[in-house]
Amino acid sequence: MGEAANFLSSEIQFKYNDIEWLKMISTRHYYVHAYFNINWIMVWETIQNNIIPLRNKIEKMYNELTNASPNP
Repeated sequence: MGEAANFLSSEIQFKYNDIEWLKMISTRHYYVHAYFNINWIMVWETIQNNIIPLRNKIEKMYNELTNASPNP
């Protein structure tokens, strides 16, 4: 998710600023390069506490963006 977030425009990130884009991107960069320093307890807590609310926000964003686009 952090990699995908990195490719979103600043306009989208600004419009949906309730999502912690920079934190998501930074976390991805950390874990990609941390190798043996990964705190698996923190990873599990993030999964347990943050993934569902984040999914809901992204789903809402997606629906707003796709419904706002004109149909071909």
